[in-house]
Amino acid sequence: MAQMSAANAYEEFVEYQKTGHSSSYWYGVAEFRAFQTAYHMLVEDTNKATNFTFCNEVYGSLVLAPEKSQEKIEDIVAVMEILSADVEDDAGYARMDELRHRLSQ
Repeated sequence: MAQMSAANAYEEFVEYQKTGHSSSYWYGVAEFRAFQTAYHMLVEDTNKATNFTFCNEVYGSLVLAPEKSQEKIEDIVAVMEILSADVEDDAGYARMDELRHRLSQ
């Protein structure tokens, strides 16, 4: 479930990047939430559980500051491209942490 939702979020964010249609952005946000929830269940009570915190903060930015997040769509796409290929890729979560910092500035 996490893998499929990460891939779907990636596709929707790529579509938003190409077209600028807000519906693609919001579908991407919804798929990101599905990915985040499924990932949380996957890593709960493991040493990777902190990755969920990064995801949760990025999700908050996607929802609460869409204009700012949309300006960083290249970064969002780059992170989701990694995770769409492998939802457990540590490099993807390192990039998610970087994204979290960029979105909070």
